Amino acid sequence: MAVPCVTVPMNFGKELLDSPTHNNIVLKTSEEGVVKANSVILSFNSPVISHITGPLHMTSVDMMEFSEAAVKVFVDSAYSGTAEGLCQPLFRDINKMACVFKVGWLEEKCVEYFKEIVIRGYLDLYYLVEEAGYVMERLKKRDLLELLIEKIRWLGWKNDFVREYLKGGDRLSYQQLDLVLELFGDNCVLEILSQQLAQQFEAEGPKLPFHAKYLLENINLNTCKETAAVFYKGMFSVLELLPDEHIRWVYQLYRKSEDPSYSEARLVSTCSLTSASGARNDFIPNLYHNLDFNISLDELLDWVEKSGNCTNVVMAIEAIDTWIKYNKDILRKENMVYSSTMVQDIVNQTLAIKSWSRLPYTLKDLCYQWGSIQPFSKLCTDDEDHCQYLNIECVDECFGPKQLLRNDSQLIFHFKHPAVKSCDLPGKCGFILKTIPSLIEGALRRLMLCTAEVDYQDKEVHFHPEVQAEKMHVYFRQKNNWRMWFEPLTWLSTLYPNNSSDYLCYEDSKFHILYDVRGLIP
Repeated sequence: MAVPCVTVPMNFGKELLDSPTHNNIVLKTSEEGVVKANSVILSFNSPVISHITGPLHMTSVDMMEFSEAAVKVFVDSAYSGTAEGLCQPLFRDINKMACVFKVGWLEEKCVEYFKEIVIRGYLDLYYLVEEAGYVMERLKKRDLLELLIEKIRWLGWKNDFVREYLKGGDRLSYQQLDLVLELFGDNCVLEILSQQLAQQFEAEGPKLPFHAKYLLENINLNTCKETAAVFYKGMFSVLELLPDEHIRWVYQLYRKSEDPSYSEARLVSTCSLTSASGARNDFIPNLYHNLDFNISLDELLDWVEKSGNCTNVVMAIEAIDTWIKYNKDILRKENMVYSSTMVQDIVNQTLAIKSWSRLPYTLKDLCYQWGSIQPFSKLCTDDEDHCQYLNIECVDECFGPKQLLRNDSQLIFHFKHPAVKSCDLPGKCGFILKTIPSLIEGALRRLMLCTAEVDYQDKEVHFHPEVQAEKMHVYFRQKNNWRMWFEPLTWLSTLYPNNSSDYLCYEDSKFHILYDVRGLIP
């Protein structure tokens, strides 16, 4: 029987949603919510749902990263052909669902809604900046960003917004700081930054925040020297007040501003080894990266080989492992059989192409499961003396990573940095990681390296500033059935299915860190 030609958006009649015989598909939302709908109507609107309910014959769809209220509006829109329920609290979820499930007409409605939001004050603009940034970072789309650039072009109080937005700027991510530069321009940011640093230095002493260091390294100072000369000179007058250990970085920044050909790679800050109040980023970098779970396995393997977002062999293994976990139901439905040896061969090939370091010898008995149980031994060095990573084990056991990452928690590690030749401090050399609330509501917490003295009071370990968060890759190692299993954290985010659950863990399950020691050990 031929499927009738239907053009959406179309009014199918929302009254059908109340029919118990009509609704044959279950949409599982966050917090164990359930929304029922008709698969045919949803399929007319979404080719993704059409594939799920057609060839795959699935009767439920996991939408657990979205709220029940947002999913209801999404379904209402599919039935009515309108976006009447679209509002600011639900905009992010509905816009993302429209993108993920490829409901083109609803995506257009979301863009129209965004365009029509009136900027009356700081909170309105803050909302638009956050949404445009989210779409840019998570969905890799610039449409809202381009709209926002036009909306604020003639706004008379942009400087006031940037001034307020950058207060406590160390809470901002790289993406948010990049967004500030793109939206408001180098001159505006340099003006505000020079004023704020001058005020801060006078009140608290010359301590360079991480966000200020990042912005200065990414502003085109060579152009600002001509277009914002007063603030350019004022900024370097302020930077001259920094302690001696920052002088090399300031000099490199000045060289770069005078000569654009001066390589950014040479802009290496000695500040990274200063106190906690200095210019260093203490957040663990490998957590919660975005991954497209809807691509095929072949596409994933090709992406692992070519993507600049996958920067070491651990991230490659985690990407494949997370993709398989996410797609396990589809793989089972399609009876997909793939060779774990084939996948591992591709990872080995990628190792050679990208000149990635192999894993430490101590990980040789760690297992993962790609079709069949596989040890890490094929991806490890032959001995523990030739590796670019040190494996550091957490002191404390943990009964599940999500359990820890949802609460205020700490992880203690014993570790003597190779650059620390001698130490007379009490206790053991090491460091503490603590959980910090995410900037995204409902997401798992971030991990941050503790560098302040107060964090180590009455603790068994003491901290050396040579230890850097940017050198750390956190993963979880769980014991089950007499095997040690590797559990990935890099791609584990609010996008991950079954987010309310946790790994089943037994004793000896712990967080571990691979610490990059390239250039530190001969």
